[in-house]
Formats: sequence, C-alpha cells, structure tokens
Amino acid sequence: MINLHDVTVSFNGQTVLDQISLSVSPGEFVFLVGQTGSGKSTLLRLMYMDLVPTEGTVVVEQYNSNHVREREKPYLRRTLGIVFQDFRLMEDRSVYDNVAFALHVTGAKGKDIRRRVLRALADIGLTHLRNKMPDELSGGEKQRVVIARALINHPSFLLADEPTGNLDPGTSFDIMKLLKEINTRGTGIVMATHNYELVRRMNGRILQVKDGKVFDVELK
Repeated sequence: MINLHDVTVSFNGQTVLDQISLSVSPGEFVFLVGQTGSGKSTLLRLMYMDLVPTEGTVVVEQYNSNHVREREKPYLRRTLGIVFQDFRLMEDRSVYDNVAFALHVTGAKGKDIRRRVLRALADIGLTHLRNKMPDELSGGEKQRVVIARALINHPSFLLADEPTGNLDPGTSFDIMKLLKEINTRGTGIVMATHNYELVRRMNGRILQVKDGKVFDVELK
C-alpha cells in the first residue's frame, strides 16, 4: 500500500502540492494526469522517497517518510520498480548487463542472476536482443529494457514517469499494452503522463494534479 496523508511540498517558498491525501492499493493501475509542472513527477518522487514532504507523511510498505533513514532507502526502492522517460540505461553495457545490474547490487548470485534476467527479457519479448548495446535499440526497445530492469526484483508497485513521452504513438500504445499485462499479473502501477488519448484507451483510475491538489476524475 502507498499512502500519502496531508502532504505538502514547497520549493523556495512556493507550494507545489498542498495537503494531498491519497492511497494506492496493491494491484491498482493509477494514472497521474496534468499539465507539465503540475506536480506529477513530484508525487512519484515522494513515493520512492527521493523527496521528503515539507509537511505530512508518506508511507510505502513499512517505510515512513518521517522516520526513514538514508541507508534504508535502497531497500525501499527494491519494493518498487521505477521507469523514467529518459531511459537511464548504461550505454557501455549490453541489454543483458543493464538488467542484471539491478540484481548485482542486491548481492544475487551468478546462476540466479542469469535465470532471472533471461526470464525478465522473455517476459517483455527481448531475449533475442540481450547482447545488443543501447545505441543499437529503438526507443521502444530501450523502454522495454528499462521496464525489465524495474521488474527484476518483483516489486509490489511500478512507478512510471512519462514512460511514453519520447515514443511515437504506435510504440507508445505497445508500451501501454505491456504495462497493462504487467498489471494483470498483480503489480500495481502508478504512471504520470500528459497523454490523455492513451489514458482514454486504457482502463484505470485517473488522478488529476492541478493547482496543488489531486482529484479523482473521469475523462470524456
């Protein structure tokens, strides 16, 4: 469960989010929609505790923003998968090694790493590209690698910040279908996007971020 209770975030005296309270349950698919700069990315940063609220509390699993220590945050993030718009792949490592890296940092062993990486790549349809370098991939293939890396530790939730922002419409829809498949397997997803057309084509809970507040909405 992800819970935000009376959360306010201010930067340089300017309030970005104002007394936000919301919960995301396991297995939900939640879209965060709103204009650029409305606070969508800030909400996601709160959830993986890259940002601590000015006021209020964020609770993710057993981690509480009021008490979490810096050395605990890597363990929190192993319960979450994080997908960014700009991919953040290591350009000097192959597809296989980019995904495997997320396991090396947890101390996983060689045979287990190989089994889990190949399974993750098979799940997203990229086994045949495992030895390719990032600069040999299309944008959609790069995003699939990022998703595989985010899922490798079997997170409870996947947090995706504009995952289709750099992709063409057809590829964007393919990525959305992949995320939907992941969600049907039980992984909760919170996705920030400004692409309302994609949101209309998918079934999910929609939260609009506007003027520092968050509202449940239905798109027409």
